Amino acid sequence: MKILKLFVFTAFFYPLILLCSCASYGDKFSAPPADRLEFGKLAPADAITLFGKPRLTTTKITPDGNYEVYKYTYAQADISAVSSRVLLLEFKEGKLNGYFYWSSFNADKTKVNLSDVDKLKAGFGKLTRDDVAGLMGKPDGKALCPSILADFKDRCAKNTEVWGWYMTDNISLWTLGPQKVKTEELYVSFDNSGKISGVDLAGANRPDK
Repeated sequence: MKILKLFVFTAFFYPLILLCSCASYGDKFSAPPADRLEFGKLAPADAITLFGKPRLTTTKITPDGNYEVYKYTYAQADISAVSSRVLLLEFKEGKLNGYFYWSSFNADKTKVNLSDVDKLKAGFGKLTRDDVAGLMGKPDGKALCPSILADFKDRCAKNTEVWGWYMTDNISLWTLGPQKVKTEELYVSFDNSGKISGVDLAGANRPDK
């Protein structure tokens, strides 16, 4: 699971900053407005206006096109835990092609609805994007295929679009040594007719290094 590694890096790097009497790491930003994350419309300049200059920018040229990925990270600690939020924006030929946002802050914590997963699985070839949104709520991430975002790339192989939902616990500052971080992930893929073609449910409760 690729996005967990990004979260763990951000969250575990933060206690080191505490030694320098700092209160946070990264550039503070809020949850992205869903109506602005439109494929084929949002450009890198728009992202900078909304979220500021990204902490990390990655570019990649492939046979499918020219890609650029912006990464925003922010972590903050209280007396007991580290909370984090991360935003990835993928641009293809200068326009938004994919994104993934997750947060462990109580105010905007991303979650995964597990109660209707069986309905998704029973809806292969039947349920549409609107049906899925009605069951699961707004996804935390989407990508048009092909995509170079790690959690979408392989799932794009036989699909035209992938949606994702993600949840992670905070990192405790009171646990000595490796600790188990509970995560939940759900990915739903769509074929060229806009119907469900794949459902991938995963999770982790493992020591993080």
